[in-house]
Amino acid sequence: MNEGTTTARENQRCWSSKGRQLFFVDPATGELLEQMNDTIFNAPVTGGVSFFPGGVGTIATRAFMTDADGVIWRIDMSSMSMAEWSAQPFHDLFYDGQATSGQPAYFPPVLTTDIEGNVVVIQGTGDIDLLDSTASNKVASITELISFQSDGSINGPDGVRGRLNWEIPLQAGEQVTGPLDLFDGNVYFATFRANPSPSDACAYGESYIWGVEYLQADTEKLPLPAIESVIGSGALARNVGPFENQVIMGVTVTQRPQCDSGFTESFVDPYSGQQRTQRRVNNQTGGQFELVAQVSGGSSRVAGSQIGEINRAVVAPTAYSRVQGHSTVD
Repeated sequence: MNEGTTTARENQRCWSSKGRQLFFVDPATGELLEQMNDTIFNAPVTGGVSFFPGGVGTIATRAFMTDADGVIWRIDMSSMSMAEWSAQPFHDLFYDGQATSGQPAYFPPVLTTDIEGNVVVIQGTGDIDLLDSTASNKVASITELISFQSDGSINGPDGVRGRLNWEIPLQAGEQVTGPLDLFDGNVYFATFRANPSPSDACAYGESYIWGVEYLQADTEKLPLPAIESVIGSGALARNVGPFENQVIMGVTVTQRPQCDSGFTESFVDPYSGQQRTQRRVNNQTGGQFELVAQVSGGSSRVAGSQIGEINRAVVAPTAYSRVQGHSTVD
């Protein structure tokens, strides 16, 4: 089923037909356009759906989502006829486990592309409604590989496969607690690790913030680190923490507002002859990119609120300038 894995699980949990449905609905009228049901999906569809391409004004040709057993599904929507749309298992995140090992993913996978234009699917699992679980979860990056026939059509049911780039087996009781965020080739996310045997009822667990390269793995088949272990140290690590007795429900990369400083001067308007004032800028700083996480407590507070916040500076992406024309000025 997947290159880079031994095999998919032969058996999974026995589910009822409830929750094993995917509906395609007209957003304007609510009309049901197409439906996929329990004759296709082996487990309840619990996670959000990500489309590719997903830009505004684009026409998506496929979508990816994860079910309650930890299987990523690929929805083929390339045909003009909805009746020909199909769904196939793309990658079993728990290929090396037992029938009951699979865990859900409530957040949609992150989709991007590699340098060759192949779709890369990044997904992490976890049941955020069961933070004290002892289950084992994973985060993985899988590249979609498609082989075509001479007429341009996909080469049969085996024409689409997933290549496992890397996977992170989280510790028992640890799970992804929010959506993954992709920025400049790095994927950032948060996990919560439950305390397996707390002697203190208030010591319920700890959180970690991860930063890893989205595609490349090292010799240990783990993604390359992408977050500073200590702010300003320049030394990279895969995660930072622990943040004890704090829950981080996801992270995001944001850019702080651009700031400037200057002075105010008076001048005579040459058109009206009236005295006016104007402000001139003599120093300007660009907005710093930061990895931001809001937490349940124990860290610095956002001004005027009870929300804790953790910040970590990240390097701005490389930008290029391209000259498109020239003009002369007398």
